Amino acid sequence: MVSRAITKMSVSFTKAVNKRYSRVGQLFQGVFQAKQIGQNASFWRITDYIHKNQAATGLVQHPKDWKQSRCRVYISLKEAGYLDRIW
Repeated sequence: MVSRAITKMSVSFTKAVNKRYSRVGQLFQGVFQAKQIGQNASFWRITDYIHKNQAATGLVQHPKDWKQSRCRVYISLKEAGYLDRIW
């Protein structure tokens, strides 16, 4: 149900942008296209990159310091024994 809502929102947004800028086609294509990932090595690499990116660029000292990040949630899950791997 959530997936369907996100898809609908994405299609609506794409149509609006295409109409406004007189363009056609997908907005997110090439290196920016959306792809579903499973619980495998790619998932952990991508999760790691997303959460460490702000610290790597010097915006914060540690990933948990980025207010919009869910890093603190993942860390608490790890400490509670729910995650096998994180940082």
